Amino acid sequence: EEAQAEILTLRIPVEKEGADIMYSVIAPEPKFQAPLIYQAAVIMDIAGVDWTMPASLGWDNSDMAMFSGDNELMGRIKRTHFETAFRLKVKRIVMGECGHAFRSVYDMGNRWLGWGMPPIQIVHAIEFYYDLLKSGRIKIVKKYDKPITLHDPCNVVRGGGLHEMARYIAHALCDNVVEMVPNREHTYCCCAGGGVINCGPPYKMKRIEGNRVKAEQLFDAKARGAATMVAPCHNCHSGLHDIVHHYGIGLEIKFFGDLIYDLSVGYDLAGIRSERVLAFVRGMRDATATVERMRAEIPPEMGPLRELDFTTALSSTLTLSTFHGCPPDEIEQIIEFLLRDVGLHSIIKFNPMLLGSERTRELLHDQL
Repeated sequence: EEAQAEILTLRIPVEKEGADIMYSVIAPEPKFQAPLIYQAAVIMDIAGVDWTMPASLGWDNSDMAMFSGDNELMGRIKRTHFETAFRLKVKRIVMGECGHAFRSVYDMGNRWLGWGMPPIQIVHAIEFYYDLLKSGRIKIVKKYDKPITLHDPCNVVRGGGLHEMARYIAHALCDNVVEMVPNREHTYCCCAGGGVINCGPPYKMKRIEGNRVKAEQLFDAKARGAATMVAPCHNCHSGLHDIVHHYGIGLEIKFFGDLIYDLSVGYDLAGIRSERVLAFVRGMRDATATVERMRAEIPPEMGPLRELDFTTALSSTLTLSTFHGCPPDEIEQIIEFLLRDVGLHSIIKFNPMLLGSERTRELLHDQL
């Protein structure tokens, strides 16, 4: 719902058969990190991806059984994952930014089930974002303005060989990328590796104090200018968060999806003029066809409801967000088009950072 304030036509297609992609996430995302799914939906929509998410067993790709050495249970979990993809008739599975889940379905669970390679193509988010950026399906309208450093997760770098794709993405998003030393397959552990972070609070300080070498590596990257660290793995993200805060390193930590969402074009005038968006707007102003179609679907036992006088004029007002970095002159053209050509009442939801850092700070600290 929040995302639809940014992109009118945005939907998360659930249980869609025949889609190109089944998007798979770990269990904590819907509960604790729902904005990551929101960001993924926006990225998929902007790129015009044909995708779906399952609403049945098999939607979750996390696998603690792999960490605990329970191979039989791991295999059962992965079988359910693959069977869900087969049932939905998708062409490939795209994994979110999680290392252990990728390894469990790409390299471990499939072997336990007797497949040398997965029975369906498995694509990690790094490779997925790389393809979107390289093909131009996602366009970056402004570069990230803080120097970034990149952590290489073991399961997708040592285990998956995606280190150069990760660097392609990093340089596409930011002009100033500070490499950790050492890096790629030689980098130091994130402080969560092998699932040890899931051992819980009793072992937290052992993890942190026993991995001071990672803290020193991060201090070095910061001393050479890094302000933000990208960690494209959930366990790495959490482990590095512990180190950064315990040692007072002062690095911001982000996923690639965070940056792509912030820096990519959510809309432009051409997109607003498209038949897809205009059809949505027409449907909001006059939903008669939709109401009549749904009226006919009311079951017989609720027949009296078919006679109700449902509202068909849902809205004549549109709110345009400036969050996605659309240039100010383009926003002005969009509003003019919506007012004059489409006849909509229009509201602009301003992103203060369009004014620049100094002007925004002046407004916040000196005038408000």
